[in-house]
Amino acid sequence: MIEGYKILEWDSDFFGYKVAKISKNFINEKNYVGFLQTLKDSGVKFAQYTSEVELSTELSLNPFYLIKLVVSRVPIIKKMENIYSFHENIELYNKDYPEKELIELAQLAGSQGRFGNDENIPAEKYYELFKNWIINSVNKTLATDVLVYRIDGKIIGFITIKVDGEKGSAPLLAVNRDYEGIGISFALMR
Repeated sequence: MIEGYKILEWDSDFFGYKVAKISKNFINEKNYVGFLQTLKDSGVKFAQYTSEVELSTELSLNPFYLIKLVVSRVPIIKKMENIYSFHENIELYNKDYPEKELIELAQLAGSQGRFGNDENIPAEKYYELFKNWIINSVNKTLATDVLVYRIDGKIIGFITIKVDGEKGSAPLLAVNRDYEGIGISFALMR
């Protein structure tokens, strides 16, 4: 990794241009001009940045990149516990390829996230991205497991789970809009 960022190979291949992830909280008022110049000179067209502090107005006025807050989110990271039973409507997804309902829910999640809220990324691109994400979660490339919540056999919600040691994260979660507000997401996160 070059200091301050790394090129995201999969994302770069997918979008057809260099995509970078800037190290968390790396940018500050003292280094941003030189750092953004370095990114631009290396051919980075799109960069993702996570910060615990609000970015300054000066940063948004830089001559190299359009910078704006696309989405604020709280990551779901939890200490893992051994749970031997789920809510009666929740099951481990064990098919080799996601059902149409699962793909559509993943695309719904994408439409609500940073890609869906960035007018520079066309809808067909983030739909394809989130279709690939759920495919690669089901086949365990990106996720340890996928849990689905079914009502009358129909997938109403899902969560992807990535386990790393004793911690688990939920990179992708969605609930069908018609079933929001009745506790499905909370049941999936237990």
